[in-house]
Amino acid sequence: MTNWTSQESRRLYAALKRREVTEITINHYGGSPPKCACCGENTYDFLTIDHIIDKEEDGRLTYYLRGSKLCADLIRRGFPEGYQVLCINCNFSKGKHGICVHKV
Repeated sequence: MTNWTSQESRRLYAALKRREVTEITINHYGGSPPKCACCGENTYDFLTIDHIIDKEEDGRLTYYLRGSKLCADLIRRGFPEGYQVLCINCNFSKGKHGICVHKV
């Protein structure tokens, strides 16, 4: 039997909450089952949340939020429009070129 310290327990709980928040958000924006809106990739570990709207138009400046903090903010705001699920490759390509290379 493992003898957990309170610090280890808090760290494990926080990791589980981050994963849960991310899963809820990806499942909401990504459909059932969740997949990339661009290429259709459905490997869960590759899926990310993408801002559809331009960063300059986003009055809340949520583009500073990433990962589970962005997901928690979207849940708190009731899943607003303007977001989609992209795989990490499409999201990176869109960020680098302004459009995913699949769309060129």
